[in-house]
Amino acid sequence: MQELVGYAKIKPTILHLYSFSPEVLRFCLENGIIFQYFGISGLVNNSQNTIITEIAQTHNVSVKQVFMKLLTELGIQTLTGGNSQKYLSKNADLNFELSANETKQLIKSGVFGDSDFNQFLVDSFPLMRCHNRNVLEKNTEQMLSIYEDMQNSTLVKLNDIVARLTNCPTEQLPSELEKLTHYIPKLDPTSLANIMANQSPIIVDYLKQFGANFTEITSSSYAKIIDAYGIDYISVLQEKLNIPAEKLLLASLDTEYTSYFNQLFIMADLSKITRNDLIDIVKHHPETLEKFISADIAPEFLLMAATAINDKNAFDVLLTKCDINKLYSHEITEIILQFDIQVINQLAGYHFYRLTITDLEKIETSLGIEAIKELANYNVSPSILLSALKSGRIELFNELATKVDLTKLESYQKAEMIKNALNTKQFEWIKALIDAKFAFSEADAKDQSLIEQLEKCHSDVKCYSECFAQKEDSSYYNSECIGQFTFIDNEL
Repeated sequence: MQELVGYAKIKPTILHLYSFSPEVLRFCLENGIIFQYFGISGLVNNSQNTIITEIAQTHNVSVKQVFMKLLTELGIQTLTGGNSQKYLSKNADLNFELSANETKQLIKSGVFGDSDFNQFLVDSFPLMRCHNRNVLEKNTEQMLSIYEDMQNSTLVKLNDIVARLTNCPTEQLPSELEKLTHYIPKLDPTSLANIMANQSPIIVDYLKQFGANFTEITSSSYAKIIDAYGIDYISVLQEKLNIPAEKLLLASLDTEYTSYFNQLFIMADLSKITRNDLIDIVKHHPETLEKFISADIAPEFLLMAATAINDKNAFDVLLTKCDINKLYSHEITEIILQFDIQVINQLAGYHFYRLTITDLEKIETSLGIEAIKELANYNVSPSILLSALKSGRIELFNELATKVDLTKLESYQKAEMIKNALNTKQFEWIKALIDAKFAFSEADAKDQSLIEQLEKCHSDVKCYSECFAQKEDSSYYNSECIGQFTFIDNEL
């Protein structure tokens, strides 16, 4: 969750957990995320807690109502269920108030520790008792801390901190940061970058002083800072925060500072640049491909970079150094789309059966059916037949079926073929699938009946197709239907 909140543009609204954790609750409260918990008996055995029973009697409510009220007061959204309207309505009736003293009493009584599940472990394994007691003490302490922070208004949402620091006058920054000392180390990379890009440059010194962690700020965030303050500031920042050159290299891609990019490129450890980032760099600066080739970088990375800029000469050289089976299917698809059908022969060592239906459809859309036929000459997945089936091309299916090992089709793929053929009444397909030795035994009752009727009626599918077109009810037809039609060229 911390990682997700750190980079997501649209952050999570609700976190639903089956197990309870005070640390996660605090994280949610600080990040404006609703902590949702299902069931109120999962935390404790409420009936054994005398404190909660006494407080329930004081307010003339049930034990579960008290517990739901407590959870609500602590910022937890509770979900409960039942098969009684009366029961559900009663649990939802929280029109009473717990005093601060009652809330603390409830927390201290151990409601956030000794769950029914944990008690089962203790009963079964006595050595768990010590662990269970530690969990209870830890959870109780943390929940008291959360409640006190809520009461003192010191539990602040991190989004609010970004707004406060961004809008704070420069001269007031030290005092404002002093108030937020507890939260500065918790600021996620995106929040830090937003503060840095929208506040005076001096904020970096203050944030560093109060324990901010700058190491996970992304290249895209540094790009925003470059846009805001320019290269001179980012150079100072690089020295202050010891930012890796390769991270700023990516940040400078879309800027006009070519000389700065070239300077960073010399300083960067090229071996630390990831596959996708390398491709982005080469797209923006094709001249860097040669320098990457001379560095210690996986040839598969470089092959895709050469593909991205349509450098066939570099591609041919790199292909001899690659283990092409380390490439993903979508990358093989990109290569074929970039360099046309002729490159398929160069890729003959690739396990083409890894190409997905989506990959094959992209290839056919861009390069036509001839590319699919060429792929079928190699070890291509039998799922290639599904593409032909979906578009209803019987001639293509018949041609591909002779080149594909149908025994390697997954059962669900066979089922999909059979289902499509039957649902669309493509009787030529039914015949083709039977000729391809597809077993129809797994078809549902109605479809199986149709196949049996076909076999009983006559061996030629065209006749049955005509029969079926005349009347929807397949059970109507039997061997007597032969005399009702005229057959050409002794078809029967």
